[in-house]
Amino acid sequence: MSVDDLLGNVDDHLKAIALCLDNDLGTPALVLIYTGIDILAALSRPALVRKTGKRQFIKWAEHYMGCQDRIGVSGLDLYAARCGIVHTATPESSLTEDGNARRIFYSWGRENPSEPSVGVEDPSRTHTVVRIEDLAGALTASVALFREEIREDSGMASLVRQRSGKLFMGRVATS
Repeated sequence: MSVDDLLGNVDDHLKAIALCLDNDLGTPALVLIYTGIDILAALSRPALVRKTGKRQFIKWAEHYMGCQDRIGVSGLDLYAARCGIVHTATPESSLTEDGNARRIFYSWGRENPSEPSVGVEDPSRTHTVVRIEDLAGALTASVALFREEIREDSGMASLVRQRSGKLFMGRVATS
C-alpha cells in the first residue's frame, strides 16, 4: 500500500469520527479516536519495536497530539481512558483504579465541560473532564504533524509504507 493510500484510509477514519460527533454518537466517536491513536502509534513505532502497546500509545499522544498542552491530560491518562472506553465503555481501567492515572469523563457539544455528576463518589480518586471535540481535534492535528514527518523523513516514510501493507483496507465492489 502506498503512503497516500494509507493516509486516505486515515482520513476516512477521521471522517467517521466527525460523522459520529455530528450525530451525537459520543461513545462510538471515542472508540474511533482511541483506535486511531493505536493504529498511528503502531505505524510510527521504532523499527526494532515489534509490538505496539502502552509505551507507543503514550509516546504518540504526547509527541504528535501534544495532549498535555491541547487537552490538559497526560499520555498515560489517555491510555487509561482508552482501556476503559475500548474494553468496558467506562472511565475505569486498572491504571485509574490503582491511582496511576486520572479518570477522564467526557462532554461534547457547545457547552463548556462541567464536573461529572456521577462516577466521582470517591473524592480521593482524581479525574478530569475532556470535550470529545477537543480530543478529536488533537487527533486531527497529530495526523497533520505525522504527514509532515513522513514527507520530511524518508526513513519514517519507508517504515510506514512497510507496515501499512498489513492494514485492512476496505474496497468498494464494482459490478
